[in-house]
Amino acid sequence: MIARPTEAEAVLARAERFSAFVAMGEPDACWPWTGGKADGAAYGGFYVSKTRRIRAHRAAWIIANSAAIPDGVLVCHRCDNPPCCNPAHLFLGTIQDNNADRVAKGRTVAVSRRSPASKYRRGADHSCAKLTPEQVAAIRQDPRSHTETAKDYGVSLSTISRIRRGDRWSAKNAATA
Repeated sequence: MIARPTEAEAVLARAERFSAFVAMGEPDACWPWTGGKADGAAYGGFYVSKTRRIRAHRAAWIIANSAAIPDGVLVCHRCDNPPCCNPAHLFLGTIQDNNADRVAKGRTVAVSRRSPASKYRRGADHSCAKLTPEQVAAIRQDPRSHTETAKDYGVSLSTISRIRRGDRWSAKNAATA
């Protein structure tokens, strides 16, 4: 039986083809993957055989270092740009390292009400916030239906309902309004 090549062997054998899908620029800039995406995610996907695909940033690290990625280790982005394949922006780390990097950069969203609020961005400080504290205060006072209010503010009906019930935007986060 013929042995299947390792991930690193498969990538290194296709390094030239890989480079055709990377928009290389300045050494400090992100080099985005221009090929297809992996699993519908923001990460690039690189086929190392007809049926075997790996994420493009992993292939970039393997090619740059001519080495395999150890088991249980991730290839993380310093730039937090999933399509980036610039080896200068990539580093090896554990899941814990990647999570600590995310927290240090303020990119963590609380997934539990028991999580210490000081560690997580909330309300208008959250990177995905669509409303200001002033708008939240106005929504709570607005006598119109949830549907009308949601349409005016460009948010979902459930967002309006959760704000009015106090499930979203606690009084502390909307207090500055």
